[in-house]
Amino acid sequence: VLFRSYLLMTSFRIETETTVKVYEAAFREADRCGIPTTIVASIVELSEEFLIKDIFKRIAPNPSVNLTIVRVPGTGKRDGLAQGFRAISRAMPASDAIVAVIDGDSILEENLIRKCVPFFKMDPNLGALTTDEACEVKGSRVIREWHDLRFAQRQILMASVSLSKKVLTLTGRMSMFRAEIITNPEFIAQVQNDSINHWRLGKFKFLTGDDKSSWYHVLKDGWNMLYIPDTLVMTVEHPPSSNFFKATSQLMFRWFGNMLRTNGRALALGPHKVGLFTWWCILDQRISM
Repeated sequence: VLFRSYLLMTSFRIETETTVKVYEAAFREADRCGIPTTIVASIVELSEEFLIKDIFKRIAPNPSVNLTIVRVPGTGKRDGLAQGFRAISRAMPASDAIVAVIDGDSILEENLIRKCVPFFKMDPNLGALTTDEACEVKGSRVIREWHDLRFAQRQILMASVSLSKKVLTLTGRMSMFRAEIITNPEFIAQVQNDSINHWRLGKFKFLTGDDKSSWYHVLKDGWNMLYIPDTLVMTVEHPPSSNFFKATSQLMFRWFGNMLRTNGRALALGPHKVGLFTWWCILDQRISM
């Protein structure tokens, strides 16, 4: 059994109905998992704090489950994550503790923590893992079918690459890390202030793609990574437009942009560092997008 688990959850202007489902699922999962757990809610609005505390009081999990509220300015998810990481660092977690980083619209399935944490015990070099996803899309039937297809493709690709003990992304919806990684000041700084230097545009800071920043840090430090295909996180998706082609184009543009900005430096690590198959997949990703 691990000494302690932490669930870091970031929320900002998410529908109340979704927030209630997300935190109810997290509190119930922390209650049943059998591991002392601290839920760290990194939030912006005072109303969210009242709502989350009310849900916690109503669920009333066992005494080994604690709730910590971190109020942050609404300057972006990266800042919210960094403040959450620092709050966990101040608790000085044991070296065998794990931290699940969870989006504010991601609903944990039953027994997810219990299914995932043994992998960290079995492999001392496992730095992080991520899981399968399904989504509830607030949109037309055709966009729901499109999302289902995307997630089916993701399942096949992630399960394949994971056989080489690496993955191509540590999904921001829900990924688990060793506490020693997320409490590393270098990791926190990379997630909060990640940037690249462009030959023409100069240095620019990333706004989205925090999951790619954390993935690159774990990759360059030589940790193993895993994909757990039979554990599920349900997300609530709101398409950026009611028009199918406009919505899917915007989503692909955002996803591919996050890939492309980290792809070059991951390739630069070389096949000896990354592993030949994973390195080849990163190269293929750069071409196929």
